[in-house]
Order: sequence, then structure tokens, then C-alpha cells
Amino acid sequence: MKNFSERCIIHKEHFPGTFSIGEYIKNFSLLCSEPDMSHTWIRSGIHIPAKYKNIISSYRLQATCRSAGGSVTEVLAVKGQVGVKLESMEKECVSFICDYLLHSSADAAAAVFTSLGEDGYMLLMIRSPRFASFSVPEDILSFMCTESIKNYLRLSCSLTKSALDGYFSPTYLLYDDSVIKNKARAIDKALSDLKFCDIAASSGSAAKAMCLKVASVRMSLNKYLEHNEDRSESSFTKNFIENSLYASDSSVGALDTLRMELYLTSDKYCVKDGHFMHGSILTENLFKGMIFDIIVSAPPHMRQELFSQQKPLLKEYKSAETSSDLYCYYIERAMSLLSDKGTMSLITSNRWMRSSYGAPIRELLSSADLLSIVDYASAAPISEFNTSISVITAGKSAGGPHKFSFVTADEKDINDLSLYAAEHSKPIDITDLNSEKWLFNSDLTSDLICKIEALSVPLSHYVSGRIYRGILTGLNKAFIVDEAHAKTFIEKNSNNRRILRPFLSGRDVKRFAKPEIKQYLIFIPKGYTDKMRGVTPPLEWLAMTHREIALHLSQYEDIASKRSDKGTYWWELRSCKYYDEFENTKIICPSIVKHLSATMDTDALYSNDKTLIIGSDDIFLLGVLNSSLADFYFRKSANELLNDHFELKPGILGKIPIRSVSPTNSRQVRLRDDIASAAKELCAIYKNCPSKKSAIFTPERVKAERELNSLVFQLYKLTPSEISLVENY
Repeated sequence: MKNFSERCIIHKEHFPGTFSIGEYIKNFSLLCSEPDMSHTWIRSGIHIPAKYKNIISSYRLQATCRSAGGSVTEVLAVKGQVGVKLESMEKECVSFICDYLLHSSADAAAAVFTSLGEDGYMLLMIRSPRFASFSVPEDILSFMCTESIKNYLRLSCSLTKSALDGYFSPTYLLYDDSVIKNKARAIDKALSDLKFCDIAASSGSAAKAMCLKVASVRMSLNKYLEHNEDRSESSFTKNFIENSLYASDSSVGALDTLRMELYLTSDKYCVKDGHFMHGSILTENLFKGMIFDIIVSAPPHMRQELFSQQKPLLKEYKSAETSSDLYCYYIERAMSLLSDKGTMSLITSNRWMRSSYGAPIRELLSSADLLSIVDYASAAPISEFNTSISVITAGKSAGGPHKFSFVTADEKDINDLSLYAAEHSKPIDITDLNSEKWLFNSDLTSDLICKIEALSVPLSHYVSGRIYRGILTGLNKAFIVDEAHAKTFIEKNSNNRRILRPFLSGRDVKRFAKPEIKQYLIFIPKGYTDKMRGVTPPLEWLAMTHREIALHLSQYEDIASKRSDKGTYWWELRSCKYYDEFENTKIICPSIVKHLSATMDTDALYSNDKTLIIGSDDIFLLGVLNSSLADFYFRKSANELLNDHFELKPGILGKIPIRSVSPTNSRQVRLRDDIASAAKELCAIYKNCPSKKSAIFTPERVKAERELNSLVFQLYKLTPSEISLVENY
């Protein structure tokens, strides 16, 4: 994969002679206006960052060019230090221009590099890094383009899936391609006539990949076609850019730099007016009722709270769930823009398959011609995304129940996704999927989950609904202090002890271990001030009774006052009906974990919003929650994050099956008691160990863990094959 700076390069050329701005502007005069040379400047010395001083002696703004759409391209001349060769300048200079563009309002730069003592110059067109924020790996783009083209041709040319799969396979030369040969003219016309759109173009990687793929497929048909017309790659590229290619983006700069790149890297082929549309594809009728045969795109990911102001404009969408991520709307919009024979392939988060906000998307895809889902699970092929991704490929309408291909791409390095998908795909019947969530488990896994659910009650029922989130302060830097500050507050004023609570973060909570207190919560809940102050004015009461804490909080008054979740006064926390639960014995679970973990708290500890608490002192329950079986169920149900982490939410925790024990069944009672004893033993092991980490590797701990899991397996009646499935997951 290209590094960040390389992704910003649009075009690169070497020229002999001396740079001429006039000649240069001529090269892309169709894309930019006449250069504005009225505001030029030169920078050297202190204006050049230290890391570039050995390479660059000075740089100059030669001109500014503005496109018809309003994007800005700056022409910069960069002069190298004495003795520095042009070739050795390139990498550092590209990085330098990228840094410059990050702090400039320009959308792109034409950077001219010269070196003293050398004839000629190097010209690089560089897009602003804000249009190259992430890069989709080439194998994923190739897969998306290939699968979309195959389905489009299947429907447009009445070809069988097997014929197309054979022809597009890496080993298709061994395949009888007579079907393709007989349909070659129809296939070529369909590819010539297709309408393609990237609805979130950004750097244009999808558009460029589709251009290359279409040209390549049409070239491969030449052996079947007698022809007098130009059937070169250049001719196919021209046809695609001028007739087939459409794109939209919220940034005119992104579209104009893509337009420029296509122009400079082809034989000066231009995107037609009206083919690139600037604006919101979600809320504006950008293409005035047009429909497309293929849509390939990587829509933006954005949590619902970050675009809450735009939510009213999206209320007509079926995917307009309260908590929907932005990409959900793009899925629905893409489907609405497809022709009857059209196909879309989108990169999205994989959370829509299991989350509640994904229900409308699951319903939409259930009625569509869903072709394939590639789930990257814990792998991270696009490192800039903060979640695991999926690739959805679907047609307009299935016309009834059907099967689709599901691939779990959980390997770190996949060089050819098409080949990997062909070897690892699993057919899924759409009618077999649960509307609540889509879990693509093996039959054995599904049977095991059904079995343990049938023997059990959900945890939320077992604890009478006493599952709660940790405390959200709305301003941690004000209300959470370290142990040293808390100690100082108490030493100076014993009254401060009343409103300080030992406070845990999610990372402080480990399985079975007694948490180590590293910080404290300034705990003044809504209503506390009025309850304690009597007739004293509120702020005066705080200053008189808790002077040291009042002084600490006062530095955050402006920010604290603007919180939406404050109490009656800016120094108070939000109202919460279950604050008392933190004072009781309880089970605490961290919410961002690799494995389900729980510990028992008997010390009235408070915890943050990256924890969940269970109002129970049941040591048996603690043992079950820390078992391999509960972890297996949790990881099959929870949202997957990056780096093999999962998110534990109250709804997920509440569904964990807890075996119902009949008081009249002596075997069940004995197993329950033995599980409780095993959990007590593990609590003692972690408590007595001087280092929590060292406890992990002790034979004593390993033996106790095995005993706990064995007891839980017996209680839930697992067979040897089911035990193997759990332990090897």
C-alpha cells in the first residue's frame, strides 16, 4: 500500500530546460483559469522546517489558478540545496508540499523542483492531504469493481454466473470460454454504454480503479472481435472518462483534483460538464433523476452524534434510526440510484450486521439482490478506519429468496481478494438469517448458542434488570483527579472526603482482581448542593465547605457550564437514579475488551462510562461471566472493533445466558456451589499475587481456570465437540 505522501501525488514528469509558467499552464488550460500572478512571495531560511533544510534552500509561490468550480491550485517553485540531485529530492519535497498544503487553503499544488547545477526540472501535481485521508487497498478495489461488472454483465447480457466466474477467474485460460466468445460483442457494448458513479469520490480511487478494470476487460475481448475501429486501451479509457464516469463529493476540491488527475494521466481526456457534482448526494438531487449501472464507493463513517444537525434532512430515509452511522444512509441512497440491472459495491463498517441501528439496512438488503458480503472481522485493511469493515455487493432486486456469498477475511495480508473469496466463500440462504442480527456461524455454533440459551435465562432477567453504565461526567479533566490531588484535598479540609469517591476506568478492571485505585471522582450529583447548603447561596456554600475543590473546579467553569449533562449547577453531575448501586457490592465489567472480564467490588468503588456494573453479590455469577463459555457467547454477539477488541454494551451483557439451577436438582446445586468456590479461589489467587500480571502465568491460576471452565461446561451440558469449539474459538 502506498504511504500517505505517495497517495497525494496526482502526476509526475521530468522536463529538460527551464521552467516556464506559461507553458505549464497550457498543459491543463482546460481545467484551470489563467494564472493569477499578482500575489507572489518567496520563503527561505527560518520558513523551512528543520527536517527539510538539508534538501530545500527556498520555495516560491509563482501563481494561483482557480477552476470554474472554485478549487484552488497553487504553482510552487522549490529550489534544492547545492549538490542535491533532483531524484533524491523527490520523496522529501513531496512530504514538504503535503505539509504545506495541510496549512494552506489550496486544494492542490503544482510543485516545480529544480536543483542547482542540473538541467531541467521535475514537476509534481500534488493533491491536498485532506483528500487522501485514507487509501483503499488495490485488491479490495479490484474485487469490488470485478464483482460489480460481473453482475452487471450477467443481467445485461443474459450470461450465467458460472460463465462469468470462469472468465474472470485468475485461471480462466483453463476455462471453456465459448459462452463469452459468442457474447463478446454484446459484452463490449454493455461496457461501452455503462454508467458508473462514485457517490463519495474523495481522492477518486474507486473511479480510477473502475476505469482501469473496464479498459482491461474490453481489451481482453479483442481476441474474439473482428474490428476496424480503435480498440486500444487509450480508446477505452477515453470512452469511460468522457461517457461513463460520474462522481459526487461534498468537496469541490476533491472533484477538481480528480478531474485534473484523469486529464493529466490519460491522453488529455476530459470529464464532461455535469458528470462531476459537488454537494450532498444524500440531501440534494445532484444528478437530476439519473440512474447508474454500477456504483462503487467508500462512504464516510461518522457516528450519529457528529452529524446530529443534519439528521432532520435525512428523516425520509428508512435507515434514519436514532443511532445510525452516516454510512447507512449511503447504502440506502446507492440502492435508490441503481438501474434495474445495476449493482453497487460499498465499503462500510461491519457493525450494521449486528447492531440495532443496522436493522433497516438488513431489511433493505434482504429484499435486494444481495450478492456477497466480505467481513474483515478483526483485520484492519484500512488502518485509518476506526472499526472493522465489510464490503457489500448487491443488485437492485432479487425477486425472491436467494443465496449470497459470505467471506470472513480475517487474515492480515490478502494479496488477491477475488481469489481468496473464491476459495473461502460460504453460501448463505437469506431466509435463514435472523432479523435481529446477522450471525454467520457454522451449524455447530448455531446449535450450541441455541442450546445454552434454551437451558438459561438472560442475565438481565437473572439480576432483575440491575445492569447499569458507569458514570459519565461530561468533563473528566474537571471531575476526576489523581490520588495525590485527592489526598491533598482531604489533608487540607476533611469535609472534602464527603464528595470524593474512588474511581475506576475500564482499563483498571481485570478479571477476578481487586482493582487498584489510581484516581478519584469529585462526586456532587444533581440535588446535593441544595440538600446541603440550607439558606447559604449555592456557590458560597461550595466555596466555604469545599474550598480546595471549589478552587480546582473554578478553572473549568466556562466549559462545565456548557455541558448538556450537568446538574442544577455547573459543578454538579447529571441526575442518575442508580448512584446508590455504586455504594453496594456489585460486579464490574470493562466495556472495551478482548475477552469478557468481571470482578467483584465490595469497597463502594465508582467507575466511568467505559464500564458496566451488575447489582449483584453472586459469586457464582462472577464465575460464569469469567468462563470461556460466557466469553464465547459474548464475542459471537458483540460489536467487533480493531485489534481483536470487542465492545460490551448493556444490551449484549443482558443477553448472556445464565443457567437456571433448580433447587431440587442436587447435581445442578452442587455444580453451582462448586463454580462459586472456584471463583472464590481465583479471587484469592489474584488478590495474593504481588503482581496482577504475574498471576496470569502461575500453575495455580491455570489449574483453577481449567477447573472453573470444566464446571461451567458440565452445568451447561456441553459435549466434547462443543467444548472443543469454545476452547478453540
